[in-house]
Amino acid sequence: MRPSDWAPVGFDHDPVPGDPTVVSSAATDYSTIATTLENAATNLRGIAGADECVSEAVAAIMEQAEEVAARLDKAQTRYEGVAAALSIYAVPLSEAQTWSVDALDAAVVARSATNASVEDAEFYEARLREPDLSPELESHYEQRRTEVYAELQSHDGALEAAIARLQHAIEHRDSAASTASSSIHDVEESSGLNDSFWDNTVQFIEENKDTIDLIVNIIGWVATIAMIVAIAIPGLNVIVGTFLLIAAGVQALNAVLQGLAGTMSPAESIMNIAFAALTFVGAGVVGKLAAKTMTSTQATVGTAYRTSYAGSGIKGMTQSRALDYVDSIANVSHVKGLTWGMRLLNAGGDFREVVKIQSMANIQLLSGANATGAASGLIHLSKVSGVFTLIGTAGQVFGIPQRLGNAIGDVS
Repeated sequence: MRPSDWAPVGFDHDPVPGDPTVVSSAATDYSTIATTLENAATNLRGIAGADECVSEAVAAIMEQAEEVAARLDKAQTRYEGVAAALSIYAVPLSEAQTWSVDALDAAVVARSATNASVEDAEFYEARLREPDLSPELESHYEQRRTEVYAELQSHDGALEAAIARLQHAIEHRDSAASTASSSIHDVEESSGLNDSFWDNTVQFIEENKDTIDLIVNIIGWVATIAMIVAIAIPGLNVIVGTFLLIAAGVQALNAVLQGLAGTMSPAESIMNIAFAALTFVGAGVVGKLAAKTMTSTQATVGTAYRTSYAGSGIKGMTQSRALDYVDSIANVSHVKGLTWGMRLLNAGGDFREVVKIQSMANIQLLSGANATGAASGLIHLSKVSGVFTLIGTAGQVFGIPQRLGNAIGDVS
């Protein structure tokens, strides 16, 4: 058992902790595992090389057996390397611990001798201060005091040597530990078993496929409900559009990753991506329609506004002035009519045009009526674009891509 008091060498704990026996035992265990893995790989290769295995099912087993055997070879290399590193480390650890105990024992002796010499020095110093001291005794005490101080210097040197020996033991242990650590790291890096980022991603997808599918489906359900509402109330496209694009992006990314990871068939993955793309098609319809409708709506509302002045007998309202007025009202109402959240959505551009068109279409004429009919084409085609999105999101929710993908896979 290791000593518990290391104060004589200036430590409040064991400076060279560890158990060489445990390290050696671990090295033996790793070596045993390495041997077991080597034998298992040999047995698997025996299965893979059997000539009588000719059926399709057994051929698949043979292929898997060879793959597993290859991985066992890599694991065997790792365990064997770790066993060698630990076995080597156990020797210098044992040496360092032996040296540290020797250094502690020497320090204890040195400190004990120092204490005794200090007492002797104090004794002779006291004697030399006595009155009426004879010349013979004074000479004797002075000689002994000189000898005691010389002993103290010798004890100090012994203590310094003990501490230096302990430091050497610590450095010996640290150097061996660093070498062993480097050896183990090199074995791990060269064994071929390290997982890449993609390997970890595939493992995560495989282990959490059900949860991932559930989350993606929930997003699809919410998107479908939102799209149904948006079709009924076209103005909500401004709020719903961004979420639909995010939902489509999530569905497409999930399909790509699962297709690459092998947790989704290629056909199913392609169908999922195609259905998710329908959402982007729907959003594109809105964007293109907004750009094409912008000019025509401004002209229609401007003409209606100028006509309302003429019908009321008010002169001076030209088509150019009417267009400028409509444009300025649209821009002002566009800015004032949006909440802070809708302003963020405006960064997309398409939604901004939709709001401006609807603002122009609701300008009040002098007759008291609104030019709402000017935006009817926009509202109609927004519903058409919503159908694209509804097909994409609902298709994801009801598993249409999966069924089509499975059907394609069965045919192929």
